[in-house]
Amino acid sequence: MKILYLKNNKLKLFIHADDYKAAFNASKYVTLYGITMDRERITKEEIEEAHKQNLHVTLFNTDSEKTNLEAIQMNPDFIQTDKVEYLVNVLKKE
Repeated sequence: MKILYLKNNKLKLFIHADDYKAAFNASKYVTLYGITMDRERITKEEIEEAHKQNLHVTLFNTDSEKTNLEAIQMNPDFIQTDKVEYLVNVLKKE
């Protein structure tokens, strides 16, 4: 990742991690735009902490209406979903 950043510092680099602490620690060594995490492996508080460190958060594993709503309540920057139409309709109402 560091090589990519050195070649083009305009790239928006994300790290995919199974553990928030590992992703957060990686951000100290590599300039990251954000982290990508399973919504079940990160808390709303950790997302807030990432935001304070200027990291964007992408959540995935939102394959139902219920899990989409749970992801929205966590306040990530991006949501990867299998229910795109549902998610778009919910977000239009807010």
